[in-house]
Amino acid sequence: MSFLKKLFGARENGKLTYPDFWIWFDKNKNTFFKIVKRNDIEEIQNEIFGPLETKLNQVKEGIYYSVGMFADDQAELILSAEGDVRNVVFVEELVQKAPSFGNWKITALKPSHELKDANIRMEGIVFSEDTIQFSITEDELYPDEINLTFVHQDYDDDQRELFVNGTYVFLDYYIGELEFITSIDEMEVTQASRVKSPPTSISKLPSYLAYRKKEFVEKYDEVLFKELEKEYISFSGNLKSGSPIIAFFKKGFLSWEPKASYPWMLVFEISYDGSQRNGLPSEEMRNQLNDLEENLIKKLESIESRIYVGRQSLDSVRSIFFVCKEFRESSKLAFELVHAHKEQLEISFDLYLDKYWKTFNRFRSE
Repeated sequence: MSFLKKLFGARENGKLTYPDFWIWFDKNKNTFFKIVKRNDIEEIQNEIFGPLETKLNQVKEGIYYSVGMFADDQAELILSAEGDVRNVVFVEELVQKAPSFGNWKITALKPSHELKDANIRMEGIVFSEDTIQFSITEDELYPDEINLTFVHQDYDDDQRELFVNGTYVFLDYYIGELEFITSIDEMEVTQASRVKSPPTSISKLPSYLAYRKKEFVEKYDEVLFKELEKEYISFSGNLKSGSPIIAFFKKGFLSWEPKASYPWMLVFEISYDGSQRNGLPSEEMRNQLNDLEENLIKKLESIESRIYVGRQSLDSVRSIFFVCKEFRESSKLAFELVHAHKEQLEISFDLYLDKYWKTFNRFRSE
């Protein structure tokens, strides 16, 4: 599959619903099929990518896509979040709404492939089962994390970026996009002499990830925080840079043991003018931020899905933290809330895997 491109700059006006998009695609499917069948890259870019980008931009910002022949009589359109877990749910929903097109196969997220077909070449370097192995790094402090080191037989520090990017592309293709962005906590790419445990065949990676996922679900799926804390503890001080920081967290949260039962970290960031107060908000802005925070808690918090943890003010940014059981619904709600408040405040959010809440390490006592 080829011809990958990101979609930038969704327009506020002229938004399309999922069905609207597929009605448009249905009208153009035969023309697009003939173009893909001819395999003319310039024609694909001009005649498919242009219109496709315009329409998808009206559906959702940040969707990637690729087209190619799936079989002699069927083309394939793959819609992708390209590593951004925040957009996975929107890609999946869009594809779920797709009708049957006959000569087109519509796929949500880049699928996995047989190892024998996973052969990536970048700038003369081959990434395949013959050149890549992996090693498992275990940490007794973080036993539920999946930390892997990938070893390439030709690894060279002078071309580190190439080897890292090539390994990412290989894994994305081999184990599939969703598995890649939701299963591995940390990864490194290096040479065999630097790993502590002997590397093993890359062919064993899918079964290892499946085993770890099953183990994780059995251990944490039914674990819930018993009740929502109402008491808070405060932190204040200065970073090494000299910047003052003020933070409030729910009492007992940072010491709660089964953190990995809420493995996704959802962080809202609101920028403000703190130039007159060393990066801290004025009283007026503080009241506005607190009102926003109360609204976010009201809309998001429930023991079964998301828990509000606390907030910090630092360097003209208020950060508001939630820990989540899952990422799909959390992404949708977060996008809706950001959209609802973006006219009043400069607000954004991030969502990432953080099983042990390392985001808060600076607030933990040694």
